[in-house]
Amino acid sequence: MSSKRTSSASLTWTSALRTMLYKAIFVAVLGTVLVLLSATGMLTTTSSINEVQRDGAWSGSTVVICAMLWTILVVDFKRSDSGLPAKGLPQLLLLSTLVAIALVLVFMISWPIAVDQNIYGGTVAAWYLFDPLAFGLSALCAIASFFWASFAFLGLTASSTTGKLCGLVYLLAVAGIGVWLASGMFMSPPAEANLALWIVLAVLGIALQPIVGFFTGRQIQRHLESK
Repeated sequence: MSSKRTSSASLTWTSALRTMLYKAIFVAVLGTVLVLLSATGMLTTTSSINEVQRDGAWSGSTVVICAMLWTILVVDFKRSDSGLPAKGLPQLLLLSTLVAIALVLVFMISWPIAVDQNIYGGTVAAWYLFDPLAFGLSALCAIASFFWASFAFLGLTASSTTGKLCGLVYLLAVAGIGVWLASGMFMSPPAEANLALWIVLAVLGIALQPIVGFFTGRQIQRHLESK
């Protein structure tokens, strides 16, 4: 019991940020590998029968997958504090989420080569580097995905199994909706008609995260005090 208290007390804001950064790099690299593999025909869908099409949809899905995976990896389920500091958590979540998004956007520079433009034309995924609107839509998608996924921290850091399951169910729901929206957008030509939706989702995500971070921090603090 005392070892748990010591490990929790020794966790600093800086060390938590560093750990979250490493995990963000891992997720960005993994996402890039998955996207580039789709260009080789090595990725298949259900039952290993159908190849993932090179239309850009997989790129959109991968952005959402990266957000979900990073959220899960950030939480250390073996620690009483879930690997997150109770104090200053809203600021930590904001900074780490923005850094994770920036890393994914940087690695996405290589993703357009996975799209076959001869067949599918100029999709958002294909024109990520060359069209400001395509880049803007991609960035908004990443922002919305990561921020909305981060709301799951409130459930994943709960002390009860029920709370953790609620966080996981929420994360899966966000993943399902996110993949549906993002895949459709990435495989379509850049269109201003899609801007409004993604702007609203991104702004809401950014605005609500500090509230979720505050209550998550209080939850972690209460959990530590009960030990």
